[in-house]
Amino acid sequence: MVERKMAKREHEPIIRGGDLEQVDVEDYIEAMVRCEKLAAEKLQWSEREWATHCLHQKAEAERREAEKLKWGYGNG
Repeated sequence: MVERKMAKREHEPIIRGGDLEQVDVEDYIEAMVRCEKLAAEKLQWSEREWATHCLHQKAEAERREAEKLKWGYGNG
């Protein structure tokens, strides 16, 4: 437990030699759920509204990246 609290950010698992164990993955997921719930609460949004917002952001970022690649802007 102490090791997990020593991570740079609470939701980042500590990687020992590059290998993640199942417990590390489960801890990471649990911490991410807490972070996402907190973000929704701070905005006074439902968890569904927050999830929708995040999915729209991800889709928009992917569209922008595809557009860059289409027009050759992503090649350095």
